[in-house]
Amino acid sequence: MAFSKTHDSSWLVGASFISIFTILGFGLLAAGSVKFKGVQSSVISVFLASIEAILAFWLIGYALAFGTDLKQFIGASKFAAQGFEVEAHNDYADFGVQVVGAIIAVAIFSFGTLERAKFLSFSIVVFFLAAVLYPIQAHWVQGEGWLLKLGFVDFAGSGTIHVLGGTTALVATLILKHRRDRDGRIDTAHPHYSPLYIGLGSIILTVTLTAYAAANEYGGSDEGYARALIIVNSLIAGAFGGLTAFAVNYLRREVTSLIVLARGIIAGVVAVAASVETVRPWAAGLIGFFAGFTYLLVAVLVQKVKVDDPGQVIAQHLGAGAIGLLLQGILNDETGLLYGNSLKAFGFQIVGLLAIFGWGLLSALFLIPLKGFGLLKISQLAENEGIDKAYGGGEAIVFEDQGDGLLVNAGKKSIFS
Repeated sequence: MAFSKTHDSSWLVGASFISIFTILGFGLLAAGSVKFKGVQSSVISVFLASIEAILAFWLIGYALAFGTDLKQFIGASKFAAQGFEVEAHNDYADFGVQVVGAIIAVAIFSFGTLERAKFLSFSIVVFFLAAVLYPIQAHWVQGEGWLLKLGFVDFAGSGTIHVLGGTTALVATLILKHRRDRDGRIDTAHPHYSPLYIGLGSIILTVTLTAYAAANEYGGSDEGYARALIIVNSLIAGAFGGLTAFAVNYLRREVTSLIVLARGIIAGVVAVAASVETVRPWAAGLIGFFAGFTYLLVAVLVQKVKVDDPGQVIAQHLGAGAIGLLLQGILNDETGLLYGNSLKAFGFQIVGLLAIFGWGLLSALFLIPLKGFGLLKISQLAENEGIDKAYGGGEAIVFEDQGDGLLVNAGKKSIFS
């Protein structure tokens, strides 16, 4: 969505209030995606990244993304909210929405570091992502940048948020390498602590990502129709994504999976974000179908090449976001190939996808030196013991054998003990 000069401030405030609950959704996903000995630290990673993103985006990021354009590459005003407008354009209301994009991007990145990264180095990288890396490429698309001028379309962040976040998570997990078990061996089993948490977190994310997409419709003569269409398309794409992933997984393995169903839904919502205002509902369903299939395919490939992706964000965000960008060039009801238009619009989508992916790879400029100096990854001893016990003062929930062969909740252990 191009940066708008007019706003319905009440709409933005309400939508941003709903969208901010994306932090809770990612927190539940993180808790459910790791082994029980890393639950507390994984939730801390999401919450810490979100807090840093708010501060970094306020100080620097919003200015680089939406400040006065400088050579169609970067914004150059409104640092630390200085010069925010409140009349024709309400920067305060807009900040409440746009900061959510930064939060989502760094939360996705955090999944590439779960159970392996030191919080100090993690925090340094997160601040860089939210203050510089994310905002600059957001300016290319949402400000007055070169990708927008070129004709690239990404309405609500399939590329600028999800592809970027997924790329940084991929870089992080490749640099940090595999998690290890209690005996110090490479752990390829990747047990999940709670599929239920993943399911609940995905429900929350479906709502918040839909609200965020709708919030990017700032106003206009047909704002009522556009906002309703965004909600309908998001729900249809999510439904098709979840159903496709669930069905294909069942046909492949003859096993029902809450995890696959939940992540397929999110993949659909992620993919349709690029074109959620510019496609018809049947096309949104088609996007959801391809997103669900892409998520499952990429998840299987990632596992086969032995890349440690605790939350499957490479498949769910990078993969689904990429297919969403490409399908925008085909199914857009004004410029898409399906409606008899030239390859130009589709080509612009490829250029934008490659630009954002390449930009995300720059996260390695921080991650590699930190790893080289031994500042990024926790020690082997701490990893064997469990990051919660080593750094968090204890696991989030303590389980004890009660003698009947069942594991039951024996009470919570304080994070301060």
